[in-house]
Amino acid sequence: MNSTLNGNGIFIAPTFMIASALEEGRLETVLDQYTPVTTGLYAVYPYSKLVSTKVRAFVDFIAESWSS
Repeated sequence: MNSTLNGNGIFIAPTFMIASALEEGRLETVLDQYTPVTTGLYAVYPYSKLVSTKVRAFVDFIAESWSS
């Protein structure tokens, strides 16, 4: 993003990563008609009945946060 902020071209990034720069006018959107297809977020971890409590808590948090 720093390179783009310095005027060195365009890049693609998730909106949440550049929201403040867009709001402040440091970045602007271009080629809006070519918006990429929305993709999912995946948590990949080895299946086991004994999944770490931390891993389970993280996966549950992400699932709840991104479910909307």
